[in-house]
Amino acid sequence: MPTVTLTPAPTDGVLNGTTEVTLVPSPSAGIYRLVRWLSIHNADDKDVDLYVYVANGANRRLIFHALLNPGDTFHLDSNDVLPLDSTRSITAKIGAAPNVTNPEWVTGWADQSIA
Repeated sequence: MPTVTLTPAPTDGVLNGTTEVTLVPSPSAGIYRLVRWLSIHNADDKDVDLYVYVANGANRRLIFHALLNPGDTFHLDSNDVLPLDSTRSITAKIGAAPNVTNPEWVTGWADQSIA
């Protein structure tokens, strides 16, 4: 039987306003990473243009794009599960540097071994 290990809030940080940031890294070979939740909050005093991707090597697949107003938060919650294999990760970037505060993010996932 496959083993499932829940890792609540294993990564958190801030987007840097200049480059793409890895929010959920790829799992090891033989593991599926089931992304259960992801939250990105615009703590700045101006709108930010947010892009969230599934990354596969140099390829990017846009899964979310929106203009977040000050105080707005993007949520991917437990009703939405993104499975990742060892070649995929989730990354994000913003279109331009914020005035004062970079968007903050936190994620949670479960790793499941492939039987």
